Amino acid sequence: MFTRNNLHFSRHSQRFWALALALGLVVASPAAAAPSDADRATARQLGYQGVEAYQAGDFKTAEDKLHRAFAVVKVPTLGLWLARTLTKNRRWVEAAEVYREVSRLEVTEGKVEAQREAQQAAERELGELVGKIPTLVIVVEGTTSSQVVVQVDGVSVASAVLGEARPVNPGQHQIVGKFREQVVKQAVDLAQGQKREVKLVFAPEQAKPVVKEPKVPPADVEPTAAGNTQRIAGWAVLGVGAAGLVTGGVTGLLVLNKKSEFEHNKNCEGTECGPGAYDEVDSYNRLRKISSVSFIVGGVAAALGTTLLLTSDAGADDEGGSVSAYVGIGHAGLLGSF
Repeated sequence: MFTRNNLHFSRHSQRFWALALALGLVVASPAAAAPSDADRATARQLGYQGVEAYQAGDFKTAEDKLHRAFAVVKVPTLGLWLARTLTKNRRWVEAAEVYREVSRLEVTEGKVEAQREAQQAAERELGELVGKIPTLVIVVEGTTSSQVVVQVDGVSVASAVLGEARPVNPGQHQIVGKFREQVVKQAVDLAQGQKREVKLVFAPEQAKPVVKEPKVPPADVEPTAAGNTQRIAGWAVLGVGAAGLVTGGVTGLLVLNKKSEFEHNKNCEGTECGPGAYDEVDSYNRLRKISSVSFIVGGVAAALGTTLLLTSDAGADDEGGSVSAYVGIGHAGLLGSF
């Protein structure tokens, strides 16, 4: 904790710093993009009110007013009071940063002596504060730090600094780590100057099951799609062939009947017929052509359809076996060796 001289100021000291604050706000020279006179006047009033709230022990109000005033006018005296107020509110990490900022401010004009005295006080009080700030080390296990999102009290922590000592304010803190679907939470209570290590342990990801590609069945186990198509085509062609053979057979019988009729026709003698039998002769010739064509087409189709059916199965052709179709006048069939 701070010494009594640092935590409590005499009435004379309080008046001195209030006066120094007022002088600093009034005479500090404007920098680039400096606030307007109205903004500076408002900041001066906020500074007065902040110091009065500090002296009255209302550190919450003091922090609000001094923070807003210092954001407008960057003078060491005002920053010093803000850092002291943050320290009272146990916001030691933020207080240390303000102390450092006060020390770095350039003072060249105005009430230079008062501002430099404020800087010296800031450096002295910072040295006393730094050793009291707790530190927290966050360690990630089960995966790499770069794959985890870590937050301390809702504030994200850069993955590059995980595993290193991190200054934190005294008191309770909530640490949350997220790795894909996994969420790990840890609560920690840190006292003055304490150093703690918190481990966020994640379960390793389960290996994805290997999906094996289905094996293609051998050709002699199951007919292929090409074999099925060939079988369908074979039955279709075989049907055409059967229809052709039936047509040829029926028209062949009609031809034989016509031929026997010519033997009793008075207009025909032998293979010659007179004008009175020309119509019957034409009908006879048409039927004969239809019968011949039907037999030929039917025979070829039947032979082709049978061949397609026999060769559609992978096992139809054994080693050394062959199948072929033949077609003759009025007849057709298959020749093969097995």
